[in-house]
Amino acid sequence: ESVHPKVILLDVSMPEMSGYETCKHLKDNDDTANIDVIFVSANESIDEKLKGYDAGGSDSLNKPVQPLELISKVWTAVAV
Repeated sequence: ESVHPKVILLDVSMPEMSGYETCKHLKDNDDTANIDVIFVSANESIDEKLKGYDAGGSDSLNKPVQPLELISKVWTAVAV
């Protein structure tokens, strides 16, 4: 809680809690609600992307992540 990044890259599939659940927790906390969340997923379906937006994510990337796309999306998130 002492670190407040401007953007978090969050994998959708994680062991104990999904990325969507993690994002919801971040968005429900006043201290972290304004951090942009970019989801990273191997699933390219529109349903998965919409789940991310519904959870509070601002963008998404498909695996394998393309470095130039990653840089562009992170720069866009921190510039706002």
